[in-house]
Amino acid sequence: MTRSPCNTLAALAFWGLAGVGSSLAGPLADSAGPSWSGPFLGLSFGETAAKITYTELPVPGLTDKVVYEFADQRNVYSIHAGIDQEVGDRYVMGVELTGDWVGFNIDPLSSGGFGSLFSADYDVLASARVGVLTNPKTLVYARGGAGLISTSAATGFATTKHELLPAAVFGVGVETIISGNLSARLEASYDLPIYPLSSPADSVTFDPHLLKITGGLTWRLDADKTSSRTIASLDPNMDAFQGGYAGVNLGYNLGQMERPVATAGATVGPFASEGVQGGAQAGFDFRLDRVVAGVEAEVQITDAKFYDPAQNSPQQGSTKLFGSIDGTAMLAGRIGVLADPSTLIYLKGGLGILQTTANPKFFTFGSGGTKYLIGHEVGLGVETMINSQLSLGFEGLYTMADQGFTVDLTQTDQATLFPSTVSATAKLNWHY
Repeated sequence: MTRSPCNTLAALAFWGLAGVGSSLAGPLADSAGPSWSGPFLGLSFGETAAKITYTELPVPGLTDKVVYEFADQRNVYSIHAGIDQEVGDRYVMGVELTGDWVGFNIDPLSSGGFGSLFSADYDVLASARVGVLTNPKTLVYARGGAGLISTSAATGFATTKHELLPAAVFGVGVETIISGNLSARLEASYDLPIYPLSSPADSVTFDPHLLKITGGLTWRLDADKTSSRTIASLDPNMDAFQGGYAGVNLGYNLGQMERPVATAGATVGPFASEGVQGGAQAGFDFRLDRVVAGVEAEVQITDAKFYDPAQNSPQQGSTKLFGSIDGTAMLAGRIGVLADPSTLIYLKGGLGILQTTANPKFFTFGSGGTKYLIGHEVGLGVETMINSQLSLGFEGLYTMADQGFTVDLTQTDQATLFPSTVSATAKLNWHY
């Protein structure tokens, strides 16, 4: 089941930027902050989750259309460069070129040794971005543009087709100046091809989608120049990130469900799903000078459903839905450093459960059902105060089950489901 992330990412960007703009306090004084105008360049590193929609087109009178969604999760390495311009007291607009090495590979028939079905090495993207300053040193932004994704697909009996697919890119992020000309950024972006790679001779198409969560450093060449704008600056003596908080979150995830089996030629995936997620969180921070440590409890409802059109169920006409991740509950710790008195950059890690369902209508001998699998999460985030009590945060997280869900298939051996997700989440917190 394919979902477009465009509306979700646009909603996240609008929610974040509109919330920041409407909640900022009025200027306390003229601020001689750093300049956001001028060129910049930098490096980033993170995680990419890839989903390939593999479609076997119908042959009239012989076969029906069959759609698979396969997944891969890999590290991503990025380089970016561009130029920004301050507009008015609060806004920044600019253009940016980005190159990402993603290196993902889809091999859904690994148990049969058939090799790679589809892969992508890199993308090159050009985009415009617009942002609003929550304080003189922190920018919350959205970006959108277009570019190319380098792809390769197995065609025929022993050939590979290479193609640069034109694609749109959408993203949201936070950038904060940490010292002099150096800034740190956290960004979530999504690549969406304008059309799929097609192999008419094989009657198949390949449609890759990429969700990338990256954190990195940027060198802003003119940041050390004093800006002439007047901007709201929160009280540098306020006691931010000290004490309790609670809030809500909304995000987007690309999930993966591994289902390895030993039978040669079986479609083992990993299978992919993507969708929205949302929930609530509460926590407590301890602050010592510029270092902040805290604990947080978080629950989320997750829309991640996985389908197998090969139907490894013996029941003809049965459902193609074989599993889902219904929600998560995590208890996590975080530790970070204040880039300025109202902006926190942090690492996060925790333990908890993934509510996972193996569809009883798909699997044999009643081996399905719902289980709470023990798992963990790791990631990074940025949180910035937009007034004395309200903060806006962005997080990129990798969440994975540490134990599997064993089910019965029609093959000789059982299979064990292993779910995981890569997600980008926006958070609003009320600090007490």
